[in-house]
Amino acid sequence: MADPDAAIATSVAVVIPAFNEGEAAGTCARAVLGALVALDGRSALLMVDDGSVDDTLASLQAIQAPPQTMFEVLSHGENRGYGAALRTGAARAAKLRFDWVLFMDSDLTNPPEHIARFVRQMTREVDYLKATRYGAGSSVEGVPAPRRVASRAGNLLARVLSGSPHRDITNGFRAIRTDAFLALPLEEPGFAIIMEEWYWAQRHGLRGGDVPTTLRTRTAAQRSSAFGYSAPLLLRYARYPIYAAWRRLPHRTRAERGRRESA
Repeated sequence: MADPDAAIATSVAVVIPAFNEGEAAGTCARAVLGALVALDGRSALLMVDDGSVDDTLASLQAIQAPPQTMFEVLSHGENRGYGAALRTGAARAAKLRFDWVLFMDSDLTNPPEHIARFVRQMTREVDYLKATRYGAGSSVEGVPAPRRVASRAGNLLARVLSGSPHRDITNGFRAIRTDAFLALPLEEPGFAIIMEEWYWAQRHGLRGGDVPTTLRTRTAAQRSSAFGYSAPLLLRYARYPIYAAWRRLPHRTRAERGRRESA
C-alpha cells in the first residue's frame, strides 16, 4: 500500500537547451509555459540558448511569460553542446532553489502537457524519473519504422546488459532531483550525457520510476534534428550499458585469485 504521506509539495524547473531552432524555440517555450500555469506548486522554465547563430535567442527574449510563472533565458556565447547546456540550466535551478529539474527537447517532440505526469510522481520515494515510449499509456507518432526498431532494440539490449528497471533508457525526457543531478560526475558535452547520467544515477542508487509519454516527430517546417545516428555517437551511448554490465559481473578480488592460484 502506498504511503499516504509520500506525496509532497515540490518545485520543478524545466530546462530546455536550444540550438538554431529559430522561432520554433519560442513556440516551444510558450507551450511549456502554458503547461506550467496549470501545475500546483512552484515552477519555472529555463531555456538555454547554446550559442545559436540564427534568431533563436531573439525569439526567446521576445516572450512575455505569464505573471505567475518564472521564465529565464540563459545563453552560451558559443556552442558548447547539449550536455553543457543541461548543466548550465541545472546550476541555475539550484541557485533558484528548485527541488527538481525536468529536461525536455526544444522541438515539441515531447508533449508539454505530460510535464504534469512527472510532477504527480515526484514523491519522497523517487529521485529519478524517465519518460517511456513503451507500455500502457505510451506511444510514438510519426517516427519512421527503422528508427523505432533501432530504438527498441537498443533499449532492450541496454536493459539486458545493465539490469535497469527503466524501459526507455535512451529517452531524453526525464526529471531528477536537482541536488542529485549536480552530484553526478558528468562530463559528456553532447547527447551521450543522457546515458552517462543514467549510468551514474544507477551507481548512486537513485530510486527511479517510469512516466508514460508520446514521442512525436519534428514538423516539416523545422530543421533536421541535431541528433545523428553516427557510429562515434552510438559508441558513446553503448559504452555506458557495457560499463553497467561489467559492474554486475561476479568479480573476484586480486587476493582471492592469488589464493586460488597458489593452492
